[in-house]
Amino acid sequence: MKDLLWINRWDGRRKNSAREKQTIGQSFISDYSITDFRQVLSELWAGLAMNIGSENSRYVTFIPPTANEVIKLRISDHPSNENEWGEKELTGLPNRRYSIVIFSSKSMPNESNKDVRYLPWRSYSAQNIPVHEIAFNRFYLIETFSLLKTILETIYNGGSPEKTTNNSGELYTC
Repeated sequence: MKDLLWINRWDGRRKNSAREKQTIGQSFISDYSITDFRQVLSELWAGLAMNIGSENSRYVTFIPPTANEVIKLRISDHPSNENEWGEKELTGLPNRRYSIVIFSSKSMPNESNKDVRYLPWRSYSAQNIPVHEIAFNRFYLIETFSLLKTILETIYNGGSPEKTTNNSGELYTC
């Protein structure tokens, strides 16, 4: 498994590019505030330089500043599944994966109709790599934005937000 991890396969140039993506993302997140909740996905994709993916989900890989690992982040309007990760990772695997879902009544009607503000973390494994996913209702982002921003900051700093966020959305230290 160790030979398949990107951090062990990438050359210095590729690692530097991934570190630059981390710097871009971290800078964007620190200054970001929602201007229009209907446009939050496109704002996040542009600001985090998430160019790989489809019209409904985008991906970025980066290396946190104090870690020797590659993190893959997915932001979309729908939940992830185990099968989609491998098709985007033909040349190796990240150490961790995160999926942040920003859903609407169109992409997740059941949750939207129940007035769910966000769904707690769920975790699963894909190719023996952990995937951690949290979902936010787009129409409640004004209320939950600080949690979303804190989660993004934690991921970009190399932390594990799934271990420091309880099901009520409150942050605590391990």
